[in-house]
Order: sequence, then structure tokens, then C-alpha cells
Amino acid sequence: MYIRPKNYIKTYRLNLGLEFGADKPEDAYVVLREPSIIELTDIDGAGVGSEALKALLKALPTFIVEHNIFNSETEQATAEQVVEFISSNLAASAKVLRDYMEKIKTPFRKKSESK
Repeated sequence: MYIRPKNYIKTYRLNLGLEFGADKPEDAYVVLREPSIIELTDIDGAGVGSEALKALLKALPTFIVEHNIFNSETEQATAEQVVEFISSNLAASAKVLRDYMEKIKTPFRKKSESK
């Protein structure tokens, strides 16, 4: 089997428009790749709450594969700037932590656990 030369299989789109004060959720978004098992273990190993958020935000620039966040009308923000933008907004940070972690962990849930 030939594996395409990218370092991820799945991506997840998180709409953050409402968290940033836009009219529609899709007005601001990031597309994040799935983490490797080592990256996931590092994030999970941080526990919950602020430590988990810090671990995720530290790794987040490498997970961003697409976004529509700009510094000006013509200059697209770098992945690091996007993470700074997200981390400066409590609602966006919480949504990324909650929604992204839930999406990437879903394949590992047991059938008896609710989704």
C-alpha cells in the first residue's frame, strides 16, 4: 500500500467565527491534522484543565494545515500567530481543547461509551 507523503490521515475543521465575534461560525476556521500517537500521548500526559490546554497549544502550530485567519486584508497569519490569536480568546481556546480532543479520541472509544 502506498501512503501519500503527508504526515496525517485525517483532518478536523473547527469553526471559530462566533468565538471571535463574527456573524457565522464558518467565518473563522482552522483545519487541524490528527496527532501522531506520540503527540497524543504527550498531550494526554499533561492531564486535564490548564496543563492539557498548555500542552495542546504548544503543539497546535504543527497541527494546523489550513485556516482563514488574516493579520490584514492581504496577509495571512502564520500558524504560530493563529495559535496566539486562539490562546488570547478564552472561548476559542476552550472550544479547540474540547472539540479537537473529542474528535481525535472518538476512534479510541469503546462501544459502550457514549459519543
